[in-house]
Amino acid sequence: MMTKTPWKEISPTERMRVEYGMRKLGNQSPYFSITAETKRKERGVWREDSGGMLHDMIKKHYPEFRPLLKWHLVSEDNGPMHYEANAIYHLKEGNVEHFKSTIIFGAVPGDAEAFLAAKTPDDVKSFLRGRLPQLMAAFERDMRKFDIK
Repeated sequence: MMTKTPWKEISPTERMRVEYGMRKLGNQSPYFSITAETKRKERGVWREDSGGMLHDMIKKHYPEFRPLLKWHLVSEDNGPMHYEANAIYHLKEGNVEHFKSTIIFGAVPGDAEAFLAAKTPDDVKSFLRGRLPQLMAAFERDMRKFDIK
């Protein structure tokens, strides 16, 4: 179930609101989503301005939701979207920052040490698979903390 915050005026001519919760599309497993939309006042009328994954704006104007941003697109059954495939792809491309973002690096205690110990692609896959249960436990804790069902 998705929740929308009330509109918040972030300037005299701009307002925004956040939508977050578990989303289910078709036959896929429910996944967590946190997005926002903005409206801009033009000649006294509020008009649509932007929408989507406005995480930098959410951080700035809704700091209470910062702990949830890392969980965007995490499935309650399968973890982060295309968890292993995306992680391996970014690592092969040499993009460690995207790799870390994809796997929600740091959400599991010992991530840094375990990752540094992974020397081969098979080691990385073992690292990813081994940490997934703890990652999902952290996801579930944050969902409960924010009363997201």
